[in-house]
Amino acid sequence: MRRFGGSFVHLYSRHCSSEANLTPLQRRIKARLSRPLPPMNAVVEGLNEVEKLLPIDIENAHKAAVAAGEETYTDPKSGLTVFTRVAHINKGRCCGCKCRHCPYGHANVPASKRDVAKTEVKPSTEVISSKPHKSGVYTRGGDKGTSSLFTGERRKKFDPVFEALGTIDELNSHVGLAKAHILDDAKLDPALAKDVVDVLEDIQRRLFHCGALFATPGPSQGPLPHQPKEWTAELEKAIDRLDAPLPPLTCFILPGGGKASGQLHVCRSTCRRAERCVVELLDGNDTYLDKARDAAAFVNRMSDFFFVAARAVSDVSLETSWDKLKS
Repeated sequence: MRRFGGSFVHLYSRHCSSEANLTPLQRRIKARLSRPLPPMNAVVEGLNEVEKLLPIDIENAHKAAVAAGEETYTDPKSGLTVFTRVAHINKGRCCGCKCRHCPYGHANVPASKRDVAKTEVKPSTEVISSKPHKSGVYTRGGDKGTSSLFTGERRKKFDPVFEALGTIDELNSHVGLAKAHILDDAKLDPALAKDVVDVLEDIQRRLFHCGALFATPGPSQGPLPHQPKEWTAELEKAIDRLDAPLPPLTCFILPGGGKASGQLHVCRSTCRRAERCVVELLDGNDTYLDKARDAAAFVNRMSDFFFVAARAVSDVSLETSWDKLKS
């Protein structure tokens, strides 16, 4: 008999030996226990139909995870956890869900789902629908001045939670511009530029997680792929790494030092404002769990990173010290 919880199966066998004595629930259980397992599938060489459409960064992330024998990896675009081919091979069969890295050629996927990827694009002259297309970008839900949290609760748009979320979003945009300036700076050491850009990309992804935490007050915040305390520890290591070769500061410096450095100073000052919004949101608010408060500490450490990173990529010839005697 198939394994279905030992004590339960024993109870089932003991009291349900006669078909006539079975209840409807017991009949369903018996049918499930007697159902044969799907056949093992053969591994198909090469990429499946879904993998052929994936961008190169996701393909590289999957290859690295497979090379390390990992069963999962984090999607670099969405931050979601995805099963690798290793995980599917360990299962021994296609689950029928048209998984991204199915090594069995989606053998058990219903034909209706398999054919979607193979359907040819219809000519543009064909009328598909008389109803005009509506973009998913706008919902009209906030037209009356309210917006919803992840819990479904609606609040006024000037609520402190949306002030915090909006400032975090603004910070994320500034970080994106800082990355662009760093990548455009031909004078920067390539290794230094890559180091700073990699940390900035991690910060951008984690800012989304921070926003999710602050938009979900209460116990329903759910698990994160990493914890904010770990993010703060990683950021401190990056600060130490970038700060080590820099000369010690003996005075205040004026924000600037080139486009990349100046934009990182904008990130720093915007981050300080975001931190003030978050602290106001969490102050005396018992609906937020410790993870949200750990995320606030991460936002605080972020501004320190932006300052050190600004110095690291700064053009020394453009860096100006503050002279308190000058007006």
